[in-house]
Amino acid sequence: QIRRVASTASTNRAPVAVISASPSYGAAPLTVNFSAAGSSDPDADALTYEWSFGDSSAHATGVQVSHQYAKGTYIATLTVRDTHGGVATATQRIDSGNTPPVATISAPAAGFRFRVGEQITLQGSATDPEDGTLPPARLSWTVLLHHNTHTHPYAGPSTGSSLTFTAPPPEDLAATTTSYLEVRLTATDSQGLTSVVTRELRPALVNVTFDTVPGGRTLVVNNVTFTAPKTVVSWENYALTIDSPAQRDDAGNWVVVTGWADGPVPAPARRTLQTPANATTYTATFGPARVW
Repeated sequence: QIRRVASTASTNRAPVAVISASPSYGAAPLTVNFSAAGSSDPDADALTYEWSFGDSSAHATGVQVSHQYAKGTYIATLTVRDTHGGVATATQRIDSGNTPPVATISAPAAGFRFRVGEQITLQGSATDPEDGTLPPARLSWTVLLHHNTHTHPYAGPSTGSSLTFTAPPPEDLAATTTSYLEVRLTATDSQGLTSVVTRELRPALVNVTFDTVPGGRTLVVNNVTFTAPKTVVSWENYALTIDSPAQRDDAGNWVVVTGWADGPVPAPARRTLQTPANATTYTATFGPARVW
């Protein structure tokens, strides 16, 4: 005998608490408008909202509330509950009587373009309305390498008014038009309030053309295979490895590279070069393979 058992039990999922505050810092006394409007429940349950302002005052309820703070630093807490006992919290720092520092990146200069392997020195400073000029110990640098829609940590975090690092190559030839560096300088005042300034550092882009005589021969550059002529975008000083494989011509005969227009002798089938500062063409001449 086979019996089918149907379960009507369901698992309640916790709500998601999202807090916003405006303003979160400023002159004391500071009136802050809080909102929980971004909160949600994955089961579409009705929600209730409870606010603790972090200053020993009475709690409040509602999606939107306001509260006035005396001078000081506080942590406001939003607690969200659904109708089945699910709970979530979110917090927000409030600085009454304090404003964040202002960070400035002074070097490299605007418009700077880096080349692969170059030593780049970042310089910066910060001032604070309450503290004045911040010491180097309150500055922190981070450098990210962007590639398409994701990033990789590249340098830092490092404390101080300057940071020197070596400019990277792109991840690969396909990344030359989608990669760049992002510099972040974080300044922290004596009360722990921070601000961040960012700057993009772009590479020096160079068009490099690869051609063959006769045209239409196959070349491989950094493991990318194509039919010549082909122009690619590279970064200045990025290493390009060119492979010129033996191949058959239109008549079915084997041909090999016999020379390069820029003169390496004897003509190598594989060569590695650094991308120059200006647009350049590299041309490989193919001829009959020697039969022994």
